[in-house]
Amino acid sequence: MRAARLCPGVRRIALLDSLASAKAIPKDVDLLVTVEQAMDLTQLARAGRRLQGLAQAINLGADIFLADSAGRYLGRICHYRECHPRVACHAQHCGLRNHLNDDLHLVTLSKDLLASPPIELWPKVIRRLTVPEDFEEILLTKLDEIGSGRRLREHVGPFLTFEINAKAAKHLGLNIPVSLLSAADDVIEKCCGA
Repeated sequence: MRAARLCPGVRRIALLDSLASAKAIPKDVDLLVTVEQAMDLTQLARAGRRLQGLAQAINLGADIFLADSAGRYLGRICHYRECHPRVACHAQHCGLRNHLNDDLHLVTLSKDLLASPPIELWPKVIRRLTVPEDFEEILLTKLDEIGSGRRLREHVGPFLTFEINAKAAKHLGLNIPVSLLSAADDVIEKCCGA
């Protein structure tokens, strides 16, 4: 999810599936990502393939469903890195928009689900159902904590930046959240290939 929220054009990330249910062994991870209509999906597709790889490593599936800001269902992120005609491809307009699997004749999401998904994860955690205790503890509570820092950034503007080294932070008694350090590592990796 961290990689998805850093993609330019992503407006919301929500969870749709059994991962947040009381099932002892959920079968998949389904995310609903709301994007700007003209967003380049390359970065989000890369994050989706990473999510699929992690899920497959523990015998789960993963899909990223897409909606635009107007609440229209667009399709899913394509599972393939490059667009080539394939027997298994069910996209109606394969290649028209890179990384979009618009298999709307097979999969659709209701307007109600698009408007009010069960759990919104970003930019703000919103629960529309009771979630299992472990899921609440492992993920949602941490996202809520991260969100409190995000609310400050929203009030002062999106371009607020600051630079502080670890020694100065320790001297000032500041605790740098692990999530912030992890996000910084992702940005460094993406920009510098480190």
